[in-house]
Amino acid sequence: MTSLIKEFLDNTSKAKDKEEFRFSWIFIILIIIAGISAIINYVTGYIFLFWVTLCFALLCILDYVLCKMSKTGVRLSTWLLAIELLSLFTFFIYTGMPEGTSIIWTCVLPACGLFLYKRKYGLTLIGLMFVILVFFLWTPWGIEMVKYDYPTALRIRFPFIYITFFLISLLLDTIRSHIFFELRKTKKEYEYLYYHDDLTGVYNRRGFNDYVNSKLQDESVSNVSLMVLDIDHFKNINDSYGHLVGDVILKELSDVLQENTKFPVARWGGEEFAIFVTDTSLSEKDVTKLCRIIESKVFDKNNKKIRLTVSAGVAYADRNVDPVALFRHADRCLYEAKNKGRNLARFCYINKESKK
Repeated sequence: MTSLIKEFLDNTSKAKDKEEFRFSWIFIILIIIAGISAIINYVTGYIFLFWVTLCFALLCILDYVLCKMSKTGVRLSTWLLAIELLSLFTFFIYTGMPEGTSIIWTCVLPACGLFLYKRKYGLTLIGLMFVILVFFLWTPWGIEMVKYDYPTALRIRFPFIYITFFLISLLLDTIRSHIFFELRKTKKEYEYLYYHDDLTGVYNRRGFNDYVNSKLQDESVSNVSLMVLDIDHFKNINDSYGHLVGDVILKELSDVLQENTKFPVARWGGEEFAIFVTDTSLSEKDVTKLCRIIESKVFDKNNKKIRLTVSAGVAYADRNVDPVALFRHADRCLYEAKNKGRNLARFCYINKESKK
């Protein structure tokens, strides 16, 4: 029995979306409350009320099953629950069973309505319930219709109590929405900083690795190219002009790389950058052209004209290449270019299929 309950709760916790998760749990809660209420009604002799609460529990079970079937089932179960709540709400106010105490349950409905249906539909549901409440407690026609003689003080005051609970629920929902908005904003900022270099704004190594791995697993991709480039003698720039100028140059260089390639750029290391290309060939001519663009760029900082050259290593492969091998070959080509005198590029083909 314990294992069945655990499996049932685990299945609920693994809902595919937020709406399914939210309504799955509320159905479980309502099933438990309605089941306990049915037992109490039976024990205390309210047989008719026992059948009403038992039927509501069975309807909630049906709603739960629909909710777990599909997205359409989730939508259907949410609308059915709204109808069931309105019907039960009307029934309890109309009959007053048992002894007028069920009207107290209406106090939790504003919070439930906002939690389940959000403001767009929750306010409509809460408003309909308030109209029903006012009709039965304040209008002459409603007062004549109800089967229970509510005390005058309760009839006059209870709609105001309902409004009070609604306003409190609305305030709490507003606070919840604000906190959720700030958390979502913070999460986006954290994810951006987690995957991007804070100086240049391009991918950092972690983000670039994830991007490369995702592309290598994409079956629509056939060939890939990885270029790793390094600024020649960047230490001399830092020593001559200061690290602040060096940081500005890194930022401007990343802009140049992004302007001249449509594929993601990453800051691979201190002064190293990487570019990963899928399918579209990053030819030797393209790489050489990019190096010449960087060489012709004048970085004018504090009336000091600074020119850069870069060394580059490029590895070509098909999609089935091991990412570690791809980076290792590109890095080997880069150091070969640096050992050959810098300001040039070296290329390698990991397999025949990648060569164009």
